[in-house]
Amino acid sequence: MRRVDEVSDWLIVSEVSTSAPNTIKSQAQALAQWWRWCLGIGADPLTVDAVTFARFVAALQTVPKDLPLTSKVVALPGDPRLRRPSTVSQRVVHIKGFYRWAMHNGRVSAVAGRAVTGFKTPAAPQTMRARRLRPEQVTALLTVNLSPRDRWMVELLYGAGLREGEALGLRVEDWCIGPEVAAVFGCRVYGGPHLHVRRRRNSNGAWAKSPCERVVPIAPRVLQAYRDWQAWAFDHAPESMESPYLTISLAGPTRGRAWSISGFTSMWQTKVRTIPGLEEVTPHLLRHEWASELLDAGAPAFTVQELLGHRSPTSTQIYTHARMDTLTAAVAQLATWRQRLLGIAG
Repeated sequence: MRRVDEVSDWLIVSEVSTSAPNTIKSQAQALAQWWRWCLGIGADPLTVDAVTFARFVAALQTVPKDLPLTSKVVALPGDPRLRRPSTVSQRVVHIKGFYRWAMHNGRVSAVAGRAVTGFKTPAAPQTMRARRLRPEQVTALLTVNLSPRDRWMVELLYGAGLREGEALGLRVEDWCIGPEVAAVFGCRVYGGPHLHVRRRRNSNGAWAKSPCERVVPIAPRVLQAYRDWQAWAFDHAPESMESPYLTISLAGPTRGRAWSISGFTSMWQTKVRTIPGLEEVTPHLLRHEWASELLDAGAPAFTVQELLGHRSPTSTQIYTHARMDTLTAAVAQLATWRQRLLGIAG
């Protein structure tokens, strides 16, 4: 498909406005799909009407994802070949974002702009509960045989609730493990070892999701894993001493550079998901578990929200679930209360 100047310009604007690389990629894919569909039915994307856009959204919702959107084949609701409602909603949002910008800058007709931006985005079902690790999975994860660098990353994700991009983007100045270190980098946060999560461009493509900086205390176990990694690197990977990043690649042409997301993913697939019981465990699931355990331990929801970097408390509510033993204890406590005050047995 030929280059479309309007789309290219919008993606550049979106990138400059600090959108994450994955967001830029998703926006480009959504617009490419929309453009191909329009060309396939003989429509001009820059002058479309509301009916045409509604037909496109209907195709997203009903045509199996392994077929071209212009296909006449449709699938029934519940067919696993269909796109997830969240995927459809995301693509509509991206396309509407482009038309909002294009209409404001005179790059599309006013009719097309209003037709697309005025379309009601299909609602995506909200996930009510985040997945959790089972106790035996936590044990397996924390005892799996890993190199000091890989162990440090696992401990960081599980012990600080970071996203993969946030962890891989950490730099030396983000790691304040003592007042002397904090003073060198001008850190004004006091009260013990902590790390800073900051959004910025990184050479390895790592990216912090939130534009707002946040501070996360460093647990003793995480700090020890970092010291073990540094002690090992001093003897076996001296390049790490010169790197501005806390975690580096140890093999191939990228040795000594910041560890890439693809490199970390490869490690996870080969060393973690091959362990019995951990086949379905993803790095992001460790963040879910960390947040859930904080709430289980009695941390206030607003504190967990700040530690996770959530803008809205609604995002944190998916972690407010309890394990079965916690639920059982609550019911048992009610039975004791009834017996003591009301004389009701059981």
